[in-house]
Amino acid sequence: MAKWTAQFRGPLDAALVRCLAILLVTNSHLDGLYPIPQLATGGALGNALFFAASGYGLALSYKSAPVSFPTWYWQRLMRLYPSVIIVMAVFELGILRGWSHWTLGDYGEVFLWPTPAWFISAILIFYAGSYPFMRLNNRAVYLWGLAALGALYVYSYFTQVDLTRYSIEGATRFKWIFYFALMLVGGFLAARDSLSRAPLARDLWIAVCLLCAYFGFGYLLSRGYFTAYQFAMHLITVPLVISVFKVSKSDWLKRNVARSRIAMNAVLLLSGVTLEIYLLQFYVYSNPAIASLPFPANTVVFWILLVLLAWVAATGASWVRGLLPRRLSPIDTKRNDV
Repeated sequence: MAKWTAQFRGPLDAALVRCLAILLVTNSHLDGLYPIPQLATGGALGNALFFAASGYGLALSYKSAPVSFPTWYWQRLMRLYPSVIIVMAVFELGILRGWSHWTLGDYGEVFLWPTPAWFISAILIFYAGSYPFMRLNNRAVYLWGLAALGALYVYSYFTQVDLTRYSIEGATRFKWIFYFALMLVGGFLAARDSLSRAPLARDLWIAVCLLCAYFGFGYLLSRGYFTAYQFAMHLITVPLVISVFKVSKSDWLKRNVARSRIAMNAVLLLSGVTLEIYLLQFYVYSNPAIASLPFPANTVVFWILLVLLAWVAATGASWVRGLLPRRLSPIDTKRNDV
């Protein structure tokens, strides 16, 4: 088996977006560790960044090495499932004693689909839907796909969403429409390298303004105001995600991150184990021993343990892939795209 590292091996701008995404997603789950629960926010924005980054990275990877759908989809399954199986076997089956009461169907639901992580069940479907767009690599086709999803979004919004409360990011699958659209937005940006190099100051200013609008309107929604217009959160998210992508491509930002070995290694490590962090975070922050620690010791111990376990899980997943014949596991060794 080839030598492997958990560090992200794609371009630095993609690593920065993935790193920010997993930090936001994880932070949104730490309300039980913070003295002010409201600090645990940003999860929906993190999800949006991650799906867009996935669409962007996958489209670029496919352009450099186009393959048939069965081979491409197999690559994606082998990127996801070794980590899923390791984490679920240790925690759901072992520590939480699933073996003592699971039925055969429970094994399928935990290890195959939908799994306890909604992201896995969603992206497996998004993969299949995004492949034709990547294969055609045509911006007009992407725009037609986004228009169709927009029509479906509007119809579902007025027929399925509870507009009396903030619910578009709830447990229903309505949000899947939006996140698949963001995956196509990522592919659209990659189709003809649509991320222009505008001055960093302008991109930063736009990103900050959109970020203030995002969290400001989100606060109002959490207080029960304007819930009939909650779709505006998603409208703000799209240009915000694009502006974050543009900022990440700044030569100034990448140069300053690269100057610090600590910062560079931290970004590459976190962006390389985003999947494992996502799968593991619940089991770590819900641990009574961590929850009983005072703030900020609880968050420090949480992050150290989470990243360590994620690195171990990612290393184990790489070992599992190495056991498979390469003709069945043609993993792209140049990128960590999900």
